[in-house]
Amino acid sequence: MPSNLQFRLSLREVSMMGRKRVSNPRISFSISVDKMLLDKLNHRLSYNASRSRWIADAIRAKIADDQQGLDVLEKISTEELLIELNFRTITLDFSKAQRATIQEMLTIARNLPETGNN
Repeated sequence: MPSNLQFRLSLREVSMMGRKRVSNPRISFSISVDKMLLDKLNHRLSYNASRSRWIADAIRAKIADDQQGLDVLEKISTEELLIELNFRTITLDFSKAQRATIQEMLTIARNLPETGNN
């Protein structure tokens, strides 16, 4: 028969073994959407689908798209950005001074030595 001390130690060990904590716990929060948007969302979901999971997946997808856009932007050279901006001066309302400045910056960028970073 175990002694009283052994029994207390084993109870302490059991209480220390509780549930493992989640490293990324779920947080509940509320959002407001208009009735038509909620109806469209509910129409897309099957009977047993999780609205919370669907919204969380949509948030993840939007964040991934935004990050992908930032990754692409980081890879574009200054010259390529200036070429795009120069092209937009044709279709958007830029002043003559702004167009001249963009042209000057593009000329300078074209004359710079390549750094190997695109």
